[in-house]
Amino acid sequence: MSNATLQLALRLLIPVALLTVCLWMLAQRLEPGASGAIWAHVVQVRPTIWALALGLSMASLWAVGRYDGVAHRHLGTQLRDRPARIAGTASIALAQTLGVGVISGALARWRLLADLSLGEALRLSAFVSVSFIAGWAAVTALACLLLPAPDWTFWPALAGLAVAAAVVGLQFFCPVLRLRSRQVHLPTLPASGAILLWTAVDTVCAAGALYVLLPAGADVSPAQFLPLFLLALGTALISNTPGGVGPFELMMLGLMPHLPAADVLGSIVAFRLIYYALPALLAAVALARPLKNTRTIPPAPVPLAVSAAWPAELGVMRQNGAQAVSRHGATLALWPTAQTLTALGDPLAGRTETGLNTLRCLARSQSRLPALYKCGARTAATARRAGWAVMHIADEALIATDRYDTSRPAFRRLRRKLRAAEKSGVVVSYTRALPLAEMARVDAA
Repeated sequence: MSNATLQLALRLLIPVALLTVCLWMLAQRLEPGASGAIWAHVVQVRPTIWALALGLSMASLWAVGRYDGVAHRHLGTQLRDRPARIAGTASIALAQTLGVGVISGALARWRLLADLSLGEALRLSAFVSVSFIAGWAAVTALACLLLPAPDWTFWPALAGLAVAAAVVGLQFFCPVLRLRSRQVHLPTLPASGAILLWTAVDTVCAAGALYVLLPAGADVSPAQFLPLFLLALGTALISNTPGGVGPFELMMLGLMPHLPAADVLGSIVAFRLIYYALPALLAAVALARPLKNTRTIPPAPVPLAVSAAWPAELGVMRQNGAQAVSRHGATLALWPTAQTLTALGDPLAGRTETGLNTLRCLARSQSRLPALYKCGARTAATARRAGWAVMHIADEALIATDRYDTSRPAFRRLRRKLRAAEKSGVVVSYTRALPLAEMARVDAA
């Protein structure tokens, strides 16, 4: 048996073994005839409670679909947001019910998005899974520190926030990691912020859906219940069992020992019906009709033809492979940084308002912040009226070399500096033949 086959077999067998052990442990904790009490609790749930739990479940799944929007922008798949989110919602609804989330989610995305390759689907599924676990860890740490939580969670939560702060620093100062011969581009800070936001919305709504299904006499407030739910959810995520069945139930029973086990399990069964089973059925129906025409058409880059009237930096940008982008009649010279998509100067062509909208849309499609650098006063005023933050950094000094004369009185300090440099062996001269070979070596060094 090859190593790959062995790893796949273990990946599938370990969750099944965990599920079997957890179900056996649950059976040991229940009294004889408890199954009847569990189903009685499910049947007694009022229609208004079912409706409230369904609404919270739909809100949670709506947030779940937003993960895929962030993932598509980070990986640059060029797919439109709406179909990406629909496919993401359906894929996660299936994956969280079937288990083996990366594989089942990838297959569902590949089926739903006709323009997506299997490799892209696997990368998307892996990115969503890892980013959700990271978001869950940060949200859980905050909840355990800010809300009433078991005492033993304090130090792990503090350590989790320290790790999260270190990751943010790594994203800012070292956005590209080099692992042997590969480069790994970390998500931008705006992308990470979006992941954290949607994880918070998702988990809070999911916790609310289970909370409203708890028995009427449950002596636990929403603030107390949220950290407990997040801890149980983390146990389910780590176990990778289908739907987290087994570890989730055991953790909830351990965290709420004051409630009857049958009532807690009855609430969880009702929650699984409304949060897992129903969305999974709807997602399975959605697989019958794959989404088509999901690709966007990115603006075509145009050669950066430098004009004498444009900033000299455009020539430097062109040397480094930059191109201009034209959209809706506006042309911009763009340069991506780790966190921003920056336009240099004023739009090269077209209206300023159109250029600003183009820059904002393109930056959002890459999960970057739009920025203008070295623009003119009129562009800055237009940007301020459009809601941009504008800061005056400096005034630029321009030297007209054809009229520049160091013999003028205003340049006496410069003449002293030049004479001092000459005594040190530095020669300043005018020439038409530039030492390009030597300049190239200096540039390379």
